[in-house]
Amino acid sequence: MKERDVVFNILQQMLSASPAASYERLNPALRSTLVDCISADLPFQPDTFRRIYNELRGNRWFGDAGGSHIGEHFYSHAVEVNHASAYRSFELFANRAGVLWEEDAARPFRLHVGSQFTWRGYYVTVTSMHQDRLVACTYKDAGGSAQGIKVGAMINDYSRRRKSYIITSAKREGDAHILRVIKAKPTDGDRIVARRFIIRYNEIAEFRGTERVRLKKVLEEIAKCDPGKDCAKLSKLIAAEHFRHFQLEKINAAFAKRKDWIAGQARIEAWRRGANGAWLDVKEILLRVNDDLVECSNGNRVSVATVRRVLPIILDRRNTSGSLNLRLDSYAIQNISANGVKVGCTLVPWAEVDRIALELGVAKGSPT
Repeated sequence: MKERDVVFNILQQMLSASPAASYERLNPALRSTLVDCISADLPFQPDTFRRIYNELRGNRWFGDAGGSHIGEHFYSHAVEVNHASAYRSFELFANRAGVLWEEDAARPFRLHVGSQFTWRGYYVTVTSMHQDRLVACTYKDAGGSAQGIKVGAMINDYSRRRKSYIITSAKREGDAHILRVIKAKPTDGDRIVARRFIIRYNEIAEFRGTERVRLKKVLEEIAKCDPGKDCAKLSKLIAAEHFRHFQLEKINAAFAKRKDWIAGQARIEAWRRGANGAWLDVKEILLRVNDDLVECSNGNRVSVATVRRVLPIILDRRNTSGSLNLRLDSYAIQNISANGVKVGCTLVPWAEVDRIALELGVAKGSPT
Protein backbone atom coordinates (compact mmCIF):
# COMPACT_ATOMS: atom_id res chain seq x y z
CA MET A 1 0.00 0.00 0.00
CA LYS A 2 1.32 3.43 -0.91
CA GLU A 3 2.24 5.56 2.09
CA ARG A 4 -0.18 8.41 2.79
CA ASP A 5 0.98 11.71 1.26
CA VAL A 6 0.34 14.05 4.22
CA VAL A 7 1.56 17.23 2.53
CA PHE A 8 -0.48 16.67 -0.63
CA ASN A 9 -3.60 15.98 1.43
CA ILE A 10 -3.19 19.17 3.48
CA LEU A 11 -2.99 21.32 0.37
CA GLN A 12 -5.73 19.37 -1.40
CA GLN A 13 -8.17 19.90 1.48
CA MET A 14 -7.19 23.55 1.74
CA LEU A 15 -7.83 24.11 -1.96
CA SER A 16 -11.07 22.11 -2.10
CA ALA A 17 -12.54 23.76 1.01
CA SER A 18 -11.72 27.32 -0.04
CA PRO A 19 -14.50 29.25 -1.78
CA ALA A 20 -11.72 30.74 -3.94
CA ALA A 21 -13.36 34.12 -3.61
CA SER A 22 -9.97 35.75 -3.88
CA TYR A 23 -7.09 34.03 -5.58
CA GLU A 24 -5.00 37.00 -4.48
CA ARG A 25 -5.36 35.65 -0.93
CA LEU A 26 -5.63 31.92 -1.66
CA ASN A 27 -2.54 31.52 -3.83
CA PRO A 28 -0.13 33.13 -1.32
CA ALA A 29 -1.78 31.03 1.41
CA LEU A 30 -1.11 27.83 -0.53
CA ARG A 31 2.47 28.94 -1.13
CA SER A 32 3.12 29.76 2.52
CA THR A 33 1.43 26.53 3.67
CA LEU A 34 3.78 24.46 1.52
CA VAL A 35 6.72 26.33 3.02
CA ASP A 36 5.31 25.65 6.50
CA CYS A 37 5.03 21.94 5.70
CA ILE A 38 8.73 21.94 4.83
CA SER A 39 9.59 23.88 8.00
CA ALA A 40 7.53 21.45 10.10
CA ASP A 41 9.55 18.55 8.64
CA LEU A 42 6.41 16.77 7.43
CA PRO A 43 7.23 13.73 5.30
CA PHE A 44 7.31 14.18 1.53
CA GLN A 45 6.83 11.31 -0.90
CA PRO A 46 9.08 11.13 -3.98
CA ASP A 47 6.26 12.44 -6.21
CA THR A 48 4.75 14.98 -3.76
CA PHE A 49 5.96 18.11 -5.57
CA ARG A 50 5.00 16.70 -8.96
CA ARG A 51 1.49 15.78 -7.80
CA ILE A 52 0.92 19.12 -6.08
CA TYR A 53 1.97 21.02 -9.19
CA ASN A 54 -0.01 18.87 -11.64
CA GLU A 55 -3.15 18.16 -9.61
CA LEU A 56 -3.50 21.27 -7.41
CA ARG A 57 -2.96 23.87 -10.18
CA GLY A 58 0.54 24.68 -8.96
CA ASN A 59 1.26 26.68 -12.09
CA ARG A 60 -0.88 29.46 -10.56
CA TRP A 61 0.86 29.72 -7.18
CA PHE A 62 4.32 28.05 -7.27
CA GLY A 63 5.78 31.46 -8.08
CA ASP A 64 8.12 32.85 -10.72
CA ALA A 65 10.95 30.48 -11.59
CA GLY A 66 13.43 33.38 -11.85
CA GLY A 67 15.41 31.48 -14.48
CA SER A 68 15.38 28.23 -12.51
CA HIS A 69 12.76 25.51 -12.26
CA ILE A 70 9.36 26.75 -11.21
CA GLY A 71 8.99 26.67 -7.43
CA GLU A 72 12.77 26.87 -6.93
CA HIS A 73 12.34 28.79 -3.65
CA PHE A 74 10.76 25.67 -2.11
CA TYR A 75 13.95 23.77 -2.88
CA SER A 76 16.16 26.48 -1.37
CA HIS A 77 14.12 26.41 1.82
CA ALA A 78 14.15 22.60 2.02
CA VAL A 79 17.94 22.55 1.69
CA GLU A 80 18.41 25.35 4.21
CA VAL A 81 16.38 23.49 6.86
CA ASN A 82 17.95 20.17 5.80
CA HIS A 83 14.64 18.44 4.98
CA ALA A 84 15.89 15.46 2.98
CA SER A 85 12.59 13.99 1.73
CA ALA A 86 11.41 17.45 0.63
CA TYR A 87 14.47 18.38 -1.38
CA ARG A 88 14.69 14.93 -2.93
CA SER A 89 11.05 15.17 -3.99
CA PHE A 90 11.77 18.54 -5.62
CA GLU A 91 14.84 17.12 -7.39
CA LEU A 92 12.62 14.47 -9.00
CA PHE A 93 10.11 17.19 -9.91
CA ALA A 94 12.89 19.33 -11.49
CA ASN A 95 14.49 16.24 -13.09
CA ARG A 96 17.97 16.95 -11.71
CA ALA A 97 20.28 15.48 -9.09
CA GLY A 98 21.46 17.27 -5.97
CA VAL A 99 24.68 19.22 -6.50
CA LEU A 100 27.06 18.60 -3.61
CA TRP A 101 29.79 20.94 -2.42
CA GLU A 102 32.10 21.43 0.56
CA GLU A 103 33.02 24.96 1.57
CA ASP A 104 34.17 25.52 5.16
CA ALA A 105 34.27 21.87 6.19
CA ALA A 106 34.76 18.48 4.55
CA ARG A 107 31.07 17.65 5.06
CA PRO A 108 29.16 18.21 1.77
CA PHE A 109 25.98 20.24 1.42
CA ARG A 110 23.57 20.83 -1.48
CA LEU A 111 23.89 23.97 -3.57
CA HIS A 112 20.72 25.98 -4.13
CA VAL A 113 19.72 29.43 -5.32
CA GLY A 114 21.25 31.80 -2.78
CA SER A 115 24.13 29.49 -1.84
CA GLN A 116 27.54 31.12 -1.64
CA PHE A 117 30.69 29.16 -2.37
CA THR A 118 34.22 29.52 -3.72
CA TRP A 119 34.71 28.67 -7.38
CA ARG A 120 38.04 29.05 -9.19
CA GLY A 121 39.21 31.64 -6.70
CA TYR A 122 35.97 33.70 -6.69
CA TYR A 123 33.33 33.79 -3.96
CA VAL A 124 30.11 33.42 -5.93
CA THR A 125 26.38 33.40 -5.26
CA VAL A 126 24.08 30.92 -7.04
CA THR A 127 21.42 32.87 -8.96
CA SER A 128 19.70 30.08 -10.89
CA MET A 129 19.78 26.30 -11.30
CA HIS A 130 18.99 24.20 -14.37
CA GLN A 131 19.03 20.51 -15.26
CA ASP A 132 22.73 20.34 -16.12
CA ARG A 133 24.22 23.62 -14.90
CA LEU A 134 23.89 26.51 -12.51
CA VAL A 135 24.57 30.23 -12.87
CA ALA A 136 26.56 32.03 -10.18
CA CYS A 137 27.77 35.62 -9.93
CA THR A 138 30.13 37.90 -8.09
CA TYR A 139 29.07 41.48 -7.48
CA LYS A 140 30.52 44.96 -7.43
CA ASP A 141 29.80 47.44 -4.69
CA ALA A 142 26.78 49.16 -6.19
CA GLY A 143 26.80 52.00 -3.71
CA GLY A 144 23.77 52.78 -1.58
CA SER A 145 25.25 50.51 1.07
CA ALA A 146 24.91 53.19 3.78
CA GLN A 147 22.61 52.25 6.63
CA GLY A 148 20.40 54.20 8.97
CA ILE A 149 19.96 57.92 8.25
CA LYS A 150 23.28 58.57 6.54
CA VAL A 151 23.65 60.12 3.11
CA GLY A 152 23.20 57.41 0.48
CA ALA A 153 20.98 55.20 2.63
CA MET A 154 17.62 54.08 1.30
CA ILE A 155 14.48 54.59 3.35
CA ASN A 156 11.04 53.17 2.65
CA ASP A 157 7.58 54.60 2.85
CA TYR A 158 5.60 51.74 4.37
CA SER A 159 2.23 53.21 3.48
CA ARG A 160 0.16 51.71 0.70
CA ARG A 161 2.28 53.69 -1.81
CA ARG A 162 5.32 51.56 -0.93
CA LYS A 163 7.82 54.08 -2.30
CA SER A 164 11.55 54.25 -1.55
CA TYR A 165 13.80 57.29 -1.20
CA ILE A 166 17.55 57.98 -1.16
CA ILE A 167 18.90 60.36 1.51
CA THR A 168 20.89 63.22 -0.10
CA SER A 169 21.45 65.37 3.00
CA ALA A 170 21.30 64.66 6.74
CA LYS A 171 21.69 67.35 9.41
CA ARG A 172 21.21 67.16 13.13
CA GLU A 173 19.48 70.00 14.93
CA GLY A 174 19.26 69.32 18.64
CA ASP A 175 17.51 66.01 19.08
CA ALA A 176 16.05 66.09 15.57
CA HIS A 177 17.43 65.09 12.16
CA ILE A 178 16.63 67.09 9.04
CA LEU A 179 16.74 64.90 5.94
CA ARG A 180 16.57 65.74 2.26
CA VAL A 181 15.59 62.86 0.01
CA ILE A 182 14.95 62.07 -3.62
CA LYS A 183 12.74 59.35 -5.02
CA ALA A 184 14.70 56.12 -5.60
CA LYS A 185 14.91 54.62 -9.05
CA PRO A 186 13.71 51.03 -9.50
CA THR A 187 17.34 49.93 -9.92
CA ASP A 188 18.69 51.73 -6.83
CA GLY A 189 19.96 49.23 -4.30
CA ASP A 190 20.41 46.51 -6.93
CA ARG A 191 23.72 44.76 -6.98
CA ILE A 192 25.91 45.09 -10.05
CA VAL A 193 27.21 41.81 -11.45
CA ALA A 194 31.00 41.76 -11.70
CA ARG A 195 31.43 38.24 -13.07
CA ARG A 196 28.91 35.67 -14.24
CA PHE A 197 29.76 31.96 -14.27
CA ILE A 198 27.89 29.17 -16.01
CA ILE A 199 29.04 26.07 -14.12
CA ARG A 200 28.04 22.64 -15.35
CA TYR A 201 27.36 20.02 -12.72
CA ASN A 202 29.88 17.62 -14.24
CA GLU A 203 32.57 20.32 -13.74
CA ILE A 204 31.69 20.48 -10.06
CA ALA A 205 31.71 16.68 -9.77
CA GLU A 206 35.08 16.46 -11.52
CA PHE A 207 36.56 19.19 -9.30
CA ARG A 208 35.37 17.36 -6.16
CA GLY A 209 36.43 13.97 -7.52
CA THR A 210 40.03 15.02 -8.18
CA GLU A 211 40.66 17.16 -5.11
CA ARG A 212 42.11 14.34 -3.00
CA VAL A 213 44.74 13.65 -5.65
CA ARG A 214 45.51 17.36 -6.02
CA LEU A 215 45.72 17.85 -2.26
CA LYS A 216 47.96 14.78 -1.91
CA LYS A 217 50.31 16.17 -4.56
CA VAL A 218 50.66 19.47 -2.71
CA LEU A 219 51.20 17.73 0.64
CA GLU A 220 53.91 15.58 -0.94
CA GLU A 221 55.64 18.72 -2.26
CA ILE A 222 55.47 20.27 1.20
CA ALA A 223 56.87 17.10 2.80
CA LYS A 224 60.10 17.46 0.83
CA CYS A 225 60.35 21.24 0.54
CA ASP A 226 62.77 23.74 2.02
CA PRO A 227 60.32 26.20 3.64
CA GLY A 228 62.72 29.10 3.34
CA LYS A 229 63.49 28.61 -0.35
CA ASP A 230 60.33 27.03 -1.76
CA CYS A 231 57.64 29.24 -0.19
CA ALA A 232 56.92 31.29 -3.35
CA LYS A 233 56.79 28.19 -5.57
CA LEU A 234 54.42 26.41 -3.17
CA SER A 235 52.17 29.48 -2.93
CA LYS A 236 51.81 29.54 -6.71
CA LEU A 237 51.05 25.81 -6.83
CA ILE A 238 48.46 26.06 -4.05
CA ALA A 239 46.76 29.12 -5.58
CA ALA A 240 46.41 27.35 -8.94
CA GLU A 241 44.42 24.51 -7.34
CA HIS A 242 41.80 26.78 -5.69
CA PHE A 243 41.71 24.86 -2.44
CA ARG A 244 39.00 25.68 0.06
CA HIS A 245 39.25 26.69 3.70
CA PHE A 246 39.27 23.24 5.29
CA GLN A 247 41.87 22.04 2.78
CA LEU A 248 44.04 25.10 3.33
CA GLU A 249 43.99 24.28 7.03
CA LYS A 250 45.55 20.89 6.25
CA ILE A 251 48.11 22.54 3.97
CA ASN A 252 49.04 25.14 6.59
CA ALA A 253 49.38 22.44 9.24
CA ALA A 254 51.62 20.36 6.94
CA PHE A 255 53.79 23.40 6.15
CA ALA A 256 54.14 24.26 9.85
CA LYS A 257 55.05 20.65 10.59
CA ARG A 258 57.68 20.73 7.83
CA LYS A 259 59.16 23.96 9.21
CA ASP A 260 59.34 22.41 12.67
CA TRP A 261 60.94 19.28 11.23
CA ILE A 262 63.56 21.28 9.32
CA ALA A 263 64.35 23.28 12.46
CA GLY A 264 64.54 20.03 14.42
CA GLN A 265 66.86 18.48 11.84
CA ALA A 266 69.21 21.46 12.10
CA ARG A 267 69.26 20.99 15.87
CA ILE A 268 69.85 17.24 15.48
CA GLU A 269 72.69 17.74 13.02
CA ALA A 270 74.35 20.22 15.37
CA TRP A 271 74.00 17.69 18.17
CA ARG A 272 75.48 14.91 16.02
CA ARG A 273 78.48 17.16 15.40
CA GLY A 274 79.06 17.38 19.15
CA ALA A 275 77.16 20.53 20.11
CA ASN A 276 75.73 20.79 23.64
CA GLY A 277 75.60 17.91 26.09
CA ALA A 278 74.62 14.34 25.46
CA TRP A 279 70.94 14.92 26.23
CA LEU A 280 68.65 16.05 23.37
CA ASP A 281 64.88 16.62 23.54
CA VAL A 282 63.55 14.39 20.74
CA LYS A 283 60.78 11.79 20.50
CA GLU A 284 62.87 8.84 19.30
CA ILE A 285 66.27 7.80 20.63
CA LEU A 286 69.23 9.08 18.60
CA LEU A 287 72.92 8.14 18.77
CA ARG A 288 76.12 10.04 18.08
CA VAL A 289 79.87 9.30 18.22
CA ASN A 290 81.67 11.83 20.40
CA ASP A 291 85.41 11.11 20.67
CA ASP A 292 85.66 7.61 22.20
CA LEU A 293 82.04 7.47 23.34
CA VAL A 294 78.74 6.59 21.70
CA GLU A 295 76.21 8.94 23.29
CA CYS A 296 72.46 8.49 23.45
CA SER A 297 70.00 11.40 23.23
CA ASN A 298 68.56 10.44 26.64
CA GLY A 299 71.96 11.17 28.24
CA ASN A 300 73.35 7.62 28.45
CA ARG A 301 76.76 6.82 26.98
CA VAL A 302 79.00 3.78 26.37
CA SER A 303 82.48 3.32 24.94
CA VAL A 304 83.12 3.05 21.22
CA ALA A 305 85.24 -0.07 21.85
CA THR A 306 82.32 -1.91 23.48
CA VAL A 307 79.93 -0.88 20.73
CA ARG A 308 82.37 -2.19 18.09
CA ARG A 309 82.42 -5.52 19.92
CA VAL A 310 78.65 -6.06 20.18
CA LEU A 311 77.50 -4.55 16.87
CA PRO A 312 78.42 -7.60 14.68
CA ILE A 313 76.47 -9.88 17.03
CA ILE A 314 73.41 -7.63 16.98
CA LEU A 315 73.48 -7.23 13.19
CA ASP A 316 73.92 -10.99 12.72
CA ARG A 317 70.81 -11.69 14.86
CA ARG A 318 68.75 -8.84 13.45
CA ASN A 319 66.06 -11.07 11.92
CA THR A 320 65.84 -13.31 14.99
CA SER A 321 63.78 -11.54 17.64
CA GLY A 322 64.13 -12.67 21.23
CA SER A 323 65.89 -12.22 24.54
CA LEU A 324 69.57 -11.38 24.60
CA ASN A 325 71.98 -10.73 27.44
CA LEU A 326 75.00 -8.86 26.16
CA ARG A 327 77.01 -6.56 28.41
CA LEU A 328 77.48 -3.04 27.11
CA ASP A 329 79.72 -1.39 29.70
CA SER A 330 77.43 -0.81 32.70
CA TYR A 331 74.31 -1.66 30.66
CA ALA A 332 72.89 -4.87 29.24
CA ILE A 333 71.28 -5.51 25.85
CA GLN A 334 68.00 -7.16 26.86
CA ASN A 335 66.52 -8.18 23.51
CA ILE A 336 66.20 -7.36 19.84
CA SER A 337 62.98 -7.04 17.82
CA ALA A 338 61.67 -5.62 14.60
CA ASN A 339 61.47 -2.22 16.28
CA GLY A 340 65.09 -2.07 17.41
CA VAL A 341 67.54 -3.00 20.16
CA LYS A 342 66.52 -2.78 23.84
CA VAL A 343 69.42 -1.56 25.98
CA GLY A 344 68.27 -1.51 29.60
CA CYS A 345 64.97 0.34 29.38
CA THR A 346 65.96 2.25 26.21
CA LEU A 347 64.81 1.13 22.75
CA VAL A 348 67.29 2.17 20.04
CA PRO A 349 65.67 2.11 16.56
CA TRP A 350 67.37 0.05 13.84
CA ALA A 351 67.89 3.18 11.76
CA GLU A 352 70.22 4.54 14.47
CA VAL A 353 71.95 1.18 14.91
CA ASP A 354 72.62 1.03 11.16
CA ARG A 355 73.85 4.62 11.05
CA ILE A 356 76.31 4.10 13.91
CA ALA A 357 77.49 0.80 12.38
CA LEU A 358 78.17 2.61 9.09
CA GLU A 359 79.94 5.48 10.85
CA LEU A 360 82.16 3.07 12.81
CA GLY A 361 82.79 0.86 9.78
CA VAL A 362 81.22 -2.22 11.39
CA ALA A 363 79.32 -4.65 9.18
CA LYS A 364 77.37 -7.84 9.80
CA GLY A 365 79.74 -10.70 10.48
CA SER A 366 82.75 -8.47 11.16
CA PRO A 367 85.29 -10.03 13.50
CA THR A 368 84.87 -9.10 17.16
